Amino acid sequence: MLKKIYKYLLSALLFLAAFVYWGFFHYEFLFFHEYYQMFLFSAEYFVQRLSSVGGLSDYIAEFLTQFYVHQKLGAAILGLLFVFLQLLTNKTFKIFNVNENFYPFTFLPSLLMWSFLCNENLMLNFFIAVLINVLLFVAVEKLPKNTLFLILKTIIYLFFYFLTGPSVVIAAFLDGLKNYKKFSFKAFAALIIIPIEAWLMSRVIIMPVKLFYDGFDYIRFPFKSYIHLTLYLLCPLLPFVLSFWKKLFSVKQSCIAMFGVVVIGFFSIFFSLNDITWQTIRMYEYVYQRDWDSAINFYDKYRTPNSYSVQCLNLALSQKGLLTERMFHYQQPGIFALTVEFQPDMFTALPSAEVFYILGAYNLAQRYAFESQENISNFRYSSKLMLRLAKLAIINKNYPVARKYLLTLSKTLFYKIQAKKYLQLLEDESKIKDDVEFSLAESIKLEIDGTQEELQADVVFENLIKKNPKNIGAIEYFQAYAMLTLDSKTIRNSLKYIAAAGWSKIPRHVQEALVLSYYNEHKTLKNIPQGISQEVAFAFEKKLLDNTFWQYAIFIKNQNQQ
Repeated sequence: MLKKIYKYLLSALLFLAAFVYWGFFHYEFLFFHEYYQMFLFSAEYFVQRLSSVGGLSDYIAEFLTQFYVHQKLGAAILGLLFVFLQLLTNKTFKIFNVNENFYPFTFLPSLLMWSFLCNENLMLNFFIAVLINVLLFVAVEKLPKNTLFLILKTIIYLFFYFLTGPSVVIAAFLDGLKNYKKFSFKAFAALIIIPIEAWLMSRVIIMPVKLFYDGFDYIRFPFKSYIHLTLYLLCPLLPFVLSFWKKLFSVKQSCIAMFGVVVIGFFSIFFSLNDITWQTIRMYEYVYQRDWDSAINFYDKYRTPNSYSVQCLNLALSQKGLLTERMFHYQQPGIFALTVEFQPDMFTALPSAEVFYILGAYNLAQRYAFESQENISNFRYSSKLMLRLAKLAIINKNYPVARKYLLTLSKTLFYKIQAKKYLQLLEDESKIKDDVEFSLAESIKLEIDGTQEELQADVVFENLIKKNPKNIGAIEYFQAYAMLTLDSKTIRNSLKYIAAAGWSKIPRHVQEALVLSYYNEHKTLKNIPQGISQEVAFAFEKKLLDNTFWQYAIFIKNQNQQ
């Protein structure tokens, strides 16, 4: 009885640890995976998924991933999956007659899978595929060992290759290792099936043999994941190796083993987690949720050293009215701190898409969002990006395209309410003007034709100001761009936009830029223009450069001279 309580307690602790980790510490990975998938409740979608290799595990994984939109629920789902894998591993231990005191080692595959998921490009469907195939071994092990059932087993493995992909090697290796003592073709037939299937599949569907082992949708990008390949070996070899241990294994030794497993799990998870990656995803998550305070506070804490995170920070500062007051409190990597030219990937352009969407350059926002979706590396669609594209299509009065997007989203679980709301607006187009979001968009919308989309960002920002002089965000971005390019003339010209917007005070960094420009021209600060505070003039004279535009200007000039 005590042993059962001990086992249940350990499994419960695994669930709790996973729930806390994914639900409170690294929920940004759940956001990331949910962001880049779209699960549809339709027969067509089901057939489409199951018509490709690994389709069943892929379908189940996408079904579960959609619940990541509620991150605590997503964390609970992951916790249950880890426990399920641990319990299945324990079942294989029993089949291999492993000493019960080796129970702590049943947690190793789950902990390794945990570290596997710490890479944002490794997919949940691998986890599902492993679970299915360990369960497959448990079921197949009960089949008789005669020739007829050996043929049936071969057919089953081939069938599950199509359903779950190359992780079927786990079931086959478990099967072969379980019968190693018989030294017969029947015992090792499962092992022989694997390379034969790899060759056959490469001929039938014209693919490189290596994809048989790597998987099609286990990994979002074509890179080698040693953790995921290790699991191919660990799941079968762990019970097989431990089955040879015949000596008594005390409770004390079992506790030591549990401690060792926890240490191994901790370090594998720790070294699998890339700090820059999770911090960058977290910054974008705050921006997407319009949680500007959290974005600023988070960057204050970690200072993630890449332009992507700085773009998110600057957008948050802008939305708090602090961009031209505080931007040089942080290291600015030139104009890429504001927006970037589109690059053919699914992630880089997203902050720029948010900037253009919020400021009113909707054609550019549409282009960036569309290209980001089209460049999702596993050729899937994103519910979030599709919803954004639908709203942009409405703003741009392209109603047939908007309707097409919304009808697709109406087949989802968590986006169908919004989709139906916007579809109702399209039924009576006069209601669109009454919607707060779309009426605001109409007031700041910048009309850009195809040739103008290639204009420099500062021209786009200035055009937005001319469209709506009260567009405070566009004014701040226009001034920030001028400061990042050390364009003193544009900085001086921007003062008319500040006056038109009714600002009573020139922002701190703009004052610093004006002081530097005035000093370079007159070599003195006597008779400095109105609007420059004595505090800023004093800081310039005393060379108090920390957190100022002047510090940035010196850095850029030194960099250009090298």
